[in-house]
Amino acid sequence: MATIRTHYDNLKVARDAPDNVIRAAYKSLSQTFHPDKNPGDEHAARIMALINESYRILSDPQKRREHDAWIAREEAKLRQREAEKMQASPIPPQWKAPQQSTEEEGKFRKYAAAILMWPFSLARRIFLWDPRIAVFGSLIGVAFLYSEFAPKPPPPSGPKPYQQQAPTQPIATAPAAERKPEKCVLINNANGDIKIYRVDWSDGSRTYQSRLEVECSGISTEGQKVAVQRGEENVKYLTAPNGSQWPSKAAYVHGYPVDNADGYSSIKVDNEQNESSVFVKLVSLDGANAYPVRQFYIPGRSSFTLRKVTAGDYDIRYRDLSTGGLARSESFDVHETRTGKGIEYSDITMTLYKVEGGTFETYDLAESEF
Repeated sequence: MATIRTHYDNLKVARDAPDNVIRAAYKSLSQTFHPDKNPGDEHAARIMALINESYRILSDPQKRREHDAWIAREEAKLRQREAEKMQASPIPPQWKAPQQSTEEEGKFRKYAAAILMWPFSLARRIFLWDPRIAVFGSLIGVAFLYSEFAPKPPPPSGPKPYQQQAPTQPIATAPAAERKPEKCVLINNANGDIKIYRVDWSDGSRTYQSRLEVECSGISTEGQKVAVQRGEENVKYLTAPNGSQWPSKAAYVHGYPVDNADGYSSIKVDNEQNESSVFVKLVSLDGANAYPVRQFYIPGRSSFTLRKVTAGDYDIRYRDLSTGGLARSESFDVHETRTGKGIEYSDITMTLYKVEGGTFETYDLAESEF
């Protein structure tokens, strides 16, 4: 249908625009087409004259009502002419809508189009009301999309350079009596299949074996089974990094030293909120480098308490033995203070993972930091 040009079109505002929007639109257009900014430009002068006239009409409530009434009359005339033209020119059969198109389908398309266009309509109204809000919202949207789809940065490092052993301790390995060149273990996989792995205890490497090959270096798998709950433990982390077996309950891992043990404080590490078992390290931050002083295992739905912990700065680092994921706690202080009544010391509970009511924040951890 043909349209008519209105003063709203000249100011580029909606017909229901409030006074402040009309005033803002007039100021914005004036800054663009004012003769002072376009000396000698007759085209800009004509546009400025139209803008002035449109603002004069729309800024006056009475004149604006008269203009709205004129628009209504003119559009009614246009609709009448269009209807008469349609009656005079019958629609050819091949142009008619298919008979299966129902009134309900038309309503559905209308509502669907309205829903799809609603965000754009809202954004347009906000821009006309206050462009600054629209620009600010667009920046927030771009920032959100960037945070969702941009490559994730590597995990942050700890507060100090990290070394895997205490400065005065040798590399921890399983005692010679426990280590064998290799050994067969049976693993119940998540799908219920039983697979046999050959394990080299010197470096923890594993090789999948056929069910028919039941001996490794003359040692039968019978009596040498390692019980692993179905789907719970990752085969990669079947043993501790030093080759020791995981304890049957929450405890220190055999073969690692238990250092910083001349204090009075205690630290309870709570893994009761999680199904997965974890390998945990208490890391000292007192020296130039961070290093582990205690290394222990906690099954899922369990906890473990470190006792006689020496005063100092520490953090907790742990590996989820189901997924292999690593995490680090924020640093915390274990303190001891002598008073007239004795020694005041720390009694800390650390809840693993970001659970409601957890006692500390956790951070992703790089492999080199564990």
